[in-house]
Amino acid sequence: LKHDGYSETNPKRGSLHPMKERITGAGVMFVAIMLIIFFPLMYFSTANPRLQDNQLTLASTTLNFEGHGSIFSTSVYIPSGAPVDERRKISIRQLYPELDKQEFFTDRSYQFIQMDSCSSSLWSKSPSGLEQFLNESKYVMSFSLDLTRAESVASDKNIETIEGRTLSKEDTDKMHAMVQHSLDIPGNTSLADPSITPQPPPVTLQGIYDPFLRNTPSNIQPFSELTSYPEYYIDCQLSLETVNSSASGVAMWVRYWCLKCRSLFEAGNNPYSNAYNGTDKQCVTTDSGCEGIDYQNPHSASSEARTMNVDGVYVVASSDQVPSPLSLIPADAGIIALYTTFVLALAGVVRNGLEGSTYRVVIEECHDPRCLEELITYIYLSRGGGDPTKGFDLVLEEQLFFELMDLLRSPEELKRRSGNRADTYDQNGDFVTIEPNLEW
Repeated sequence: LKHDGYSETNPKRGSLHPMKERITGAGVMFVAIMLIIFFPLMYFSTANPRLQDNQLTLASTTLNFEGHGSIFSTSVYIPSGAPVDERRKISIRQLYPELDKQEFFTDRSYQFIQMDSCSSSLWSKSPSGLEQFLNESKYVMSFSLDLTRAESVASDKNIETIEGRTLSKEDTDKMHAMVQHSLDIPGNTSLADPSITPQPPPVTLQGIYDPFLRNTPSNIQPFSELTSYPEYYIDCQLSLETVNSSASGVAMWVRYWCLKCRSLFEAGNNPYSNAYNGTDKQCVTTDSGCEGIDYQNPHSASSEARTMNVDGVYVVASSDQVPSPLSLIPADAGIIALYTTFVLALAGVVRNGLEGSTYRVVIEECHDPRCLEELITYIYLSRGGGDPTKGFDLVLEEQLFFELMDLLRSPEELKRRSGNRADTYDQNGDFVTIEPNLEW
């Protein structure tokens, strides 16, 4: 309980407050209120210069067979500021109109990422390992597409994953045929000539991933998971290549797996090259002759006509901007989270400090509140002053407590005991002390 505007060092009213005291008082409160109201809006506005692109910087693909480890793996690094082919983006938007309807590219940066179609590592198996691979009655595969972003705010691993898919009997036989054909080549020169002995057909892995990815601040999601439109998941073909690699004049046969996926366009992912011979080239390059082309429906004739003999795993990504890492706010904090913190929590503290002043005026604007101070001290002493060894009188303590309640319930009684507020200072501005009425 304090005297409003009064202190022992300055018992006079009407004195000027120092500039520092004024700034730290009302000035700080005004700035705090402005920040609470406008900071979230400024922080998430398009004019905020602290936002930056959160593009993909690394893409990796792995294909595993249960019990045999990884048979295919490749990755590609995307340097910052890599050039973007806007022509491909225009063609994608034209032939996949559902992307525009779902605002896939709107106010987002675009990336097209193409990975190698063949594994970056050789398939090395011991004779016993090859025999075990050939004796498998069924193959259980796992596929994963891992992506890394420039400004990661959450785990980027396993963006798209297939776990424990069992190949059919027909695909298992194809796997056996490819491996057996690879084993026969080193001992038979005629088999090494593809014109004499054709390569066994590849294994088609149906719907293993969605190439269209939405990169938001919190995660990366396949486009098919964001819309009810038919799935964009595409098929890929798995094949085993065997080549003669001569090192130091010694012939050596090496094996590696290749994974080629259904392309964006009929004859590949680069319709602007001179070698492109797809029937959709006129549609892609001149925006005419697009009748009958329906790449959005995975079961349409034009969609199934897209080749699986050219390109490896690829990604079409659209990325949202994220706050700069120098920012004090986490990059995955949304506007709702900020308003929940600032408006509901901090603003609630400010509101509670300002509201209800009309109800507190009875006890805050006392001339001399020593009567209340004395009564509270008596209540404390009646309980032994906090020391049980000094004795206590609970009956007296309760009686004094009731006196305090009666006093707070009666503004007139409190005014009579604490004095009139108008009598706080005399004509010279000096504080006037009174003898409190302590008769309870």
